[in-house]
Amino acid sequence: MDPCLPQNDPNSEARARQIATDGRRYEWDHSWPPGVGTPTATNKADHFSIPYILRVQALNMEIVANHRRMDVELERAGDFTANHDEIEDSKSA
Repeated sequence: MDPCLPQNDPNSEARARQIATDGRRYEWDHSWPPGVGTPTATNKADHFSIPYILRVQALNMEIVANHRRMDVELERAGDFTANHDEIEDSKSA
């Protein structure tokens, strides 16, 4: 199936039926943010997979390690007020 905008869908009736079916899979809460429907719970099929969660956690750990390396560089430079961009700029100068 090729992606398309609703107004260009050659099978708009089937699309409308699918949207109606999908919409019934969830209970909606419109209290916050006002006027915006958000699901009160999600189906298990909508949850992230374990491999995805593990990959995201690995990336988060890399980000934390990178921040720590930058903190060490700041400490070695004796400049606790500079931001990371300033340190990188001074390296390339």
